[in-house]
Amino acid sequence: MEFICALLRRIHDDDATPLSTAVDETYRATLMQFHGFFVSNAFWLAFKFVPSREEFLASVGGSGPQVMGEMSAFVDGFSAILEEIHKWMVEQGLNDPTKV
Repeated sequence: MEFICALLRRIHDDDATPLSTAVDETYRATLMQFHGFFVSNAFWLAFKFVPSREEFLASVGGSGPQVMGEMSAFVDGFSAILEEIHKWMVEQGLNDPTKV
């Protein structure tokens, strides 16, 4: 979920970076540390099929101010929830760093 929030934030804030680059950089910053060889390679394969930024935005309703505002509101709200979940997991000893 952190990956999704970070990617949507990047799409919202940076309209110059191609979506494939944003996906790659966001993966490296969020999920890669938890993935072993096979899972990482599966992700790299999936990244070959990332649509263009324009195609992605068209599939979620376009790039107009309303859609971008809703995207920002979702990321702001959900990021706060994820932060609380992460704190709780750490408190409970459930934040397992084992790679998958």
